[in-house]
Amino acid sequence: MFSGDSTVLVIAAHPDDEVLGVGGTIRRHADAGDSVHILVVTEGTTAQYDDATIIEQKRAQVRESGSILGVDDTQFADLPDMQLDTIAHTELNAVLEDAITAVQPDTVYTHTASGLNEDHRQIQHSTLVAARPYSGVTDIYSYFVGSSSEWAPSTPRFDPRMFVSIDDTIETKIEALECYATELRPYPHPRSPKRVREYAAYFGGHVGARYAEAFEVVRTRR
Repeated sequence: MFSGDSTVLVIAAHPDDEVLGVGGTIRRHADAGDSVHILVVTEGTTAQYDDATIIEQKRAQVRESGSILGVDDTQFADLPDMQLDTIAHTELNAVLEDAITAVQPDTVYTHTASGLNEDHRQIQHSTLVAARPYSGVTDIYSYFVGSSSEWAPSTPRFDPRMFVSIDDTIETKIEALECYATELRPYPHPRSPKRVREYAAYFGGHVGARYAEAFEVVRTRR
């Protein structure tokens, strides 16, 4: 999985999703010599803030966080925050297809379809279209984001089957998360560093690791 010759694309609906879901795993890919790219699909701002300057602030946070995680490149699609269900399915598909064409990843991490956030569900569906067989993508995994994936009991529950130990990268994940000053919340909120650490400990307990990130296996070719 961490081969040193893989190209990885992490698809995030909003700035900070990539760290919350995949931060420790991203650093492990980077440490192994894999090439890691991030696509942030929405500007992550308009649904929460009136100040358009926050868009640039969040972009800077994504880049700073990515530098800590060892990310090679980040793309911003700037679609409207919390409104992906109003965008034509073909338009969202095209954004993801363009990213896959540009990056040529063999591994893609995307959102789980379970949880409260509609943007996350839309992206998971479009990922399956954009990364369909013969796209060059061999492995697709969907990830957990605290404050969404666990907050919708009426949807299918997040059902991980792959756990990546982040014993050696948990501190880097927390450092990267702390770049997102606009998104952090006090404990016990799921976007507090302490709670993120607790989630990692919870998933680690599934596989005998101190800390882990959990993934649903959408498709893999071995």
